[in-house]
Amino acid sequence: MLTDQKLLAGRRRLDFDVNKAMADRCPLLELEAYASSSDLQARRNEITDPAQGHRASHYRATFKIPTLVGPGKFVDETVIHIDAEVAGYPRTPPASWVLTQTPYSPHFRQGTVVCIGEIWDAPDSVLMGHVIRHHARLLNWHEVARGGGYAGWNGAAIAYHRKTYGTRPLNDGLQYPMIPEDVAYGIVEGTATEIEDVDLFGDVTRQQPVDESADDLFETDDRPTATDLGDLFATDGRGPR
Repeated sequence: MLTDQKLLAGRRRLDFDVNKAMADRCPLLELEAYASSSDLQARRNEITDPAQGHRASHYRATFKIPTLVGPGKFVDETVIHIDAEVAGYPRTPPASWVLTQTPYSPHFRQGTVVCIGEIWDAPDSVLMGHVIRHHARLLNWHEVARGGGYAGWNGAAIAYHRKTYGTRPLNDGLQYPMIPEDVAYGIVEGTATEIEDVDLFGDVTRQQPVDESADDLFETDDRPTATDLGDLFATDGRGPR
């Protein structure tokens, strides 16, 4: 019988395999795995052996994406601590904290967890890897357009970005970290493997993948044009995202 403890260990091993494959396949991402927050802070006892992947619950993610830390001021890298040792995980989302200089953005505030918006609204269909990818897009100001009125945690950053970049991301043409379908879902390119559509965490099988194309995960084909937007951000009454 699969106990909650065994299911959590299985999920952590899946996270480890997926996250490591994402980093191996994307030059914009470096990842270190640890069993505790104290180990991560000291950068000791890094978990590198897949056989120990079930112990990994803290990740030190280095994003090599130039991002704003002030008007006209960039840093080349941002380090984020992703903590899956939270009550209820994976039904509740991991918490993320910036370890380096706080990005100049409405989604980041010093001493506060990074906003992940609606990424975890359907926990049976997402992995920690989706949060990692989301962080990369936030750092590049490349997310779904929101319209007018949204301020988040930094209205001045929104105003600066709107004036300087309009609706464009900071860096064009970035190849974001991708969920490796072969690792996450057992899909091998060129095969006709059929995967049963089941609860990702209900048993040992894996669910059909979320569409991971760069545009589809956060945007829609009928999204408004820059002329229609007027503003990259809008308010939906739910606070910062």
